Amino acid sequence: MRLLQTSDWHLGRRFFGKSLLDDQAYVLDQTINLVRDLHPDVCLVVGDVFEQRRPTEDSLALFYDTVSRLIDLGTAVVVLAGPSDDFSKLHLHARWVRQQGLYLYSDPSQVLSPLTLKGARDNFPVSMWCLPFARAGSLTGGSEHPAQLGRSLIETTIQRIDPSVVNVLVGYLWAQGAGRRSELGSLIAPGGQPVEKRLLDYFDYAALGGSHDPLFLGSETIRYSGGLLPLEVEGEGDSLDRSVTLAVIESKGRIIVDHFPLRPRRAFRVLSGSVDELLQQGRSQRGDDLLILRSNEVELSNEERTRLRALGGNIVSVETAAPPLTENSTSDSTVGPLLEIVQQFHREMGGGSLDVESLALLNQLQEGV
Repeated sequence: MRLLQTSDWHLGRRFFGKSLLDDQAYVLDQTINLVRDLHPDVCLVVGDVFEQRRPTEDSLALFYDTVSRLIDLGTAVVVLAGPSDDFSKLHLHARWVRQQGLYLYSDPSQVLSPLTLKGARDNFPVSMWCLPFARAGSLTGGSEHPAQLGRSLIETTIQRIDPSVVNVLVGYLWAQGAGRRSELGSLIAPGGQPVEKRLLDYFDYAALGGSHDPLFLGSETIRYSGGLLPLEVEGEGDSLDRSVTLAVIESKGRIIVDHFPLRPRRAFRVLSGSVDELLQQGRSQRGDDLLILRSNEVELSNEERTRLRALGGNIVSVETAAPPLTENSTSDSTVGPLLEIVQQFHREMGGGSLDVESLALLNQLQEGV
């Protein structure tokens, strides 16, 4: 059986206010071409298909078009819900979906009943245990931590597997070795623990979702494929390391894993320096790249901001350096998780870094909550 693994499409995502839907469609076209060339039996989309629980019409249209093209190529499509997904908004009749080769998983209890499929070239079945994001309260009505609920379901699943057949875990989860990645959201909130590698070793292959970056966790057969696009810029330069993963299951105990790069149509770049340096760098950039300009100056005049913005409509943010800390200042190192979210939102809206006074005020508000 040939499995093509992808995740974290985040259809409808915006980058500093700019829609990325055309960028996502561009990379999905590449994925379709890979499916045409590689002939996978199953395409796994492991969570966070949409950016928000109420997708825009354009996002839904891109999803429908992509899935239809995949099915037309003869591959089954297995789609798991992440925390940002609500498949009830898709208005797809379950029976019609399965007849067409699309399998949707939004209820974490579905992991207890495997999806059994055979590859077009194989005479052996593969049991796929599909665990979407285990939303707190989705099973018990209580407030159990989603990471702990997911771990408990995997432990129950292990008791049900037949070790003589090929078992594949498809799961949106926080696994040991992945670190506390911000995109894992509530899975890494206080009280949660990652799923230990020893539990994942019970499966012949683990196709995981939730990380925007490609990762393998000590073994080629325990893997996050990563998302379609570099959705955040964490440092200077390009962040274009994106790919899909092909796992070829030849038999029990023999799985060959390969990776195929995706090429976004434009880069997300961070340029740093003085105003003059930013102007010089900005003029030399490719016209369609999205640029964040980070000035060394603490303050910029309206004229300087206008000159920088005049470099083009692809300037998504003009940021200034943080003011120097004083004796009574609050540094970023003391900022809690809630304030990190506020700061990230502020940056994505083009406001740059929060000043010291704002950080201090927000810290006081957080302490009073």
